[in-house]
Amino acid sequence: MLNLEADVRRITEEMEEFNLPLGCDDGTASSTAIEEWGLQLQEAAALIRLDVRASSKHTQQMRDQGFQNVREARLKAPIGPWAKGKIQKELGMMGLSDLYDHL
Repeated sequence: MLNLEADVRRITEEMEEFNLPLGCDDGTASSTAIEEWGLQLQEAAALIRLDVRASSKHTQQMRDQGFQNVREARLKAPIGPWAKGKIQKELGMMGLSDLYDHL
């Protein structure tokens, strides 16, 4: 028999998103076309009230709504095949494909 209250308590939620503008932790994306593209996209999105940095607020929003044991993990992900190591190269190709699919 379904016990909705008990089942709701066991729910695990996962959210995956990226923020714009894109960047690099070593500063190599500064003053580049990809940074400018991200900044312009952010400005354009704001005109239609779309927050392309919304994912940076999800953790607090979930806590504000009463979710408990909220954890946030920020992961670095390459965009392109030039990353070092086999796994990073594969992740980079997936990231590049994802970026192209959503342009």
